[in-house]
Amino acid sequence: MRRLLLFFSAALLLAGCSGRQVTVYGDITGYDGRRVTVSMKDNHSIDTVSVDADGRYSIKVPLDAPRMGYMTVEGFPSRHILFIPGQKYEFDIDLTSDPVAWEYEGRNADALDCASMIKERFAIGSIPPAGTFKEFAGLWESRLEEGKEKVAGIGNKAAREFLLEKMVSGMNQAKLSYAWHLQNTEGGIASDTDYMEFFNSLDLNEESAELFLPLKLRVKVALNRLDTTLSDIDCYLGAINDIAPTQHLKDSLTLKFAEDRISSGEIHSEDEGNIFMDIVSRYVTDENERAAYRNKVESILSLREGSTAPDFELIDRKGNSVSLSSFAGKIVYVDFWATWCMPGCLQNPYMARLAQKYRNNPKVACISVSFDAKAEDWDKYLSEEKPQWPHYRTSDGGALISEHYGFKEIPHYVIVDGAGNIVSSDAPRPSDIDKVSAIIDDLLR
Repeated sequence: MRRLLLFFSAALLLAGCSGRQVTVYGDITGYDGRRVTVSMKDNHSIDTVSVDADGRYSIKVPLDAPRMGYMTVEGFPSRHILFIPGQKYEFDIDLTSDPVAWEYEGRNADALDCASMIKERFAIGSIPPAGTFKEFAGLWESRLEEGKEKVAGIGNKAAREFLLEKMVSGMNQAKLSYAWHLQNTEGGIASDTDYMEFFNSLDLNEESAELFLPLKLRVKVALNRLDTTLSDIDCYLGAINDIAPTQHLKDSLTLKFAEDRISSGEIHSEDEGNIFMDIVSRYVTDENERAAYRNKVESILSLREGSTAPDFELIDRKGNSVSLSSFAGKIVYVDFWATWCMPGCLQNPYMARLAQKYRNNPKVACISVSFDAKAEDWDKYLSEEKPQWPHYRTSDGGALISEHYGFKEIPHYVIVDGAGNIVSSDAPRPSDIDKVSAIIDDLLR
């Protein structure tokens, strides 16, 4: 009896595990080493798919509930997919056809079709804003009823409920965005009482905030700007305080507002950095988040053109230590890559051409830095490929360098001048050899 119980327990455990993931597999015709990814829209996860030399691929992605997602082959349009836990998706992709052909084999094809329908028909702008808000909202209500009829025929209950929720949220996002139409009318946003009633009735909580909060925040900022006595920063911070339903969301929005100032390139000096660090210090309660933001600002300021390049330690094939500062007096083009990174490997022939071009110039060094965690993988690759330019590796898989230089993915390229200052912290790839050469040649003049 105990064995029987153990057997059923194990079976249930395995069933539970398989139900919390999806499997995506198939063949890619014409595969040429491009990066292939599977991404989940709602939780922003991105998984790189391993593809063999014959174009076959397979990946298992953890999943606890239905989610919209994408499968992407670098350089081509993404395929919109509704992922359902426990399901297998076979996509055969033909990159040689124009447009790229995606052939699906598997269950829930009806759900995939409805997901594509929702993406097209329930997106902001799919019904052009016109007339009064009441008329605009009526068009959306009619479209929702049509969508409900199509979704009703889907056999999978979880998928059916998920898609219905997506249609409603898409409609409400479109209604919120009607504000930009009103903003261009004589009376402005606040003049349409039906819109303002809808805007104020759309209550937010932790679950709905991710969908509606950014858009509702933008509308509130626009309304705050009607008060000409408020500064732009006060308009944002006041809107965050009024709209965000919890302190956690107030923290998150304030951080996003401050981080957007980084990504938009608005922080060019210490004074500008201090303004936003002061905002984060005053309005964000989590000390770890405040410290992380300070570090980001300091990192951005340190990577400005002309700033001193952060030094880093490397290891050559003989085990000797080398640092970036060892190349003092030389213009250094640094290629960060790894043997497991196909896009990085595909750049190696171009890197060889670039290195050959400056091989006899003592003022230029073209080096490759591997982020391989295993030295033997790196050494084996170099033994087989026999590149003719300097190669080094890091001791920590590149964690410290990527943190100091502010990038998350490889390949990545940096140019440092002879004085050890940053020329470009996000330089062109070796395949853009004319652009890279133009930068280096200009420094040599």
